[in-house]
Amino acid sequence: MFCRKNICFLRCEILTMLYLVVKTRNFLKPHGCSGSDTMMWGRSLLIDKFIKMSVIALLIIGIVVFKAEANADEQWKEYYEGSSSTYFYDKESLHYPHKDNQNIIAVWTKTIPSTYITHNQERIGYFSDLIYINCEEVKYRLTEMLIHSYSGEIINRQMVRSTYYTIDPQSEAEALYKRVCP
Repeated sequence: MFCRKNICFLRCEILTMLYLVVKTRNFLKPHGCSGSDTMMWGRSLLIDKFIKMSVIALLIIGIVVFKAEANADEQWKEYYEGSSSTYFYDKESLHYPHKDNQNIIAVWTKTIPSTYITHNQERIGYFSDLIYINCEEVKYRLTEMLIHSYSGEIINRQMVRSTYYTIDPQSEAEALYKRVCP
């Protein structure tokens, strides 16, 4: 999984390589090539072709990576930004867990802390939670909690049997409620 910083870094690397190819291309072309320089000119053309093919391959890889990142961003929608974390919900995970009760909606959320946090000496990348929201009573409860490492692997999982809590005004829970409840 790529984070935005890795994508920006990759974009900069590709742009830098393109700039170097354009600069190097003029350097590789011989001025006034004759006789014994013909072999050097042939090598120069091979190097030039190799550089062009490398740039094309990098561009294709870059486009694929950027496309995958864009699709991942479409799945997770930001709904709240606090002082210590940013909150997202997975719009594709929205469902009614009880077929007989259309007032309760379930949704997966992702919380990305803005500070460095560890769990058992491993850096935490984000938390994901399965939350049930009672849209009619304006309440929520947490049913499952996952802690993910910085690389995205699950390092802890807990099932929770919490009670419903009232959604406080101007909280992250209220922001989620406003996004997912009809």
